[in-house]
Amino acid sequence: MSSVAITQGNGSTVTVEGGNIVVAGGPASLVTIARTGSQGPTGPIGRSGMGFRRYTSAAYSELSPIVLPAGVATAIPLAADGSDPASYYQGAYAGLNAVSGGEFRSLAVGETFLLRLLMQGKSSVMNNRLIVRMNIGGAVGNIDHDWDEFPYSAGEVGAMTFKFTGYALDTFLANGAQMIATADQDAWVWAPMLLHLPMSVPE
Repeated sequence: MSSVAITQGNGSTVTVEGGNIVVAGGPASLVTIARTGSQGPTGPIGRSGMGFRRYTSAAYSELSPIVLPAGVATAIPLAADGSDPASYYQGAYAGLNAVSGGEFRSLAVGETFLLRLLMQGKSSVMNNRLIVRMNIGGAVGNIDHDWDEFPYSAGEVGAMTFKFTGYALDTFLANGAQMIATADQDAWVWAPMLLHLPMSVPE
């Protein structure tokens, strides 16, 4: 049976055992607590995270945007040529470039990840909805999607953000993932930035 021994500043001891409290040597002014008895098994050591990387593109601007005609699915080219790549990958991801050919590329079968796509843009109408789908082609096609609305009046510039989760199997590794955007009404976007947060990768 475990017990709790409390040593006080005046040298007295309080012992808690079997539901009984015994004070020996003076009043109970508590200072420190020490637990005696058996200790449980040591838990597993946690694995450190794998960091993140921010992929920014310098290819598009407000003066030269990606044009999104109403209802037309349009690829958002990803790139790592911006001025602030901010690579903080760790472990198996150190030195990796997960964006190639305008697409997001996975490291290995079994990888899981979080992605966040941010863009600047403007719309021909207020509250224009924009859907972005993550498409890996083949028989699988779209594996996740998110949507946002242009928050300002027609022609005003605003920021948009889209979040995705996923895992990589053979089709993903073979094809990569395209970001395909469809707006309800005419719109223009630029400065796509992809934030990649790896969650796991096979050992």
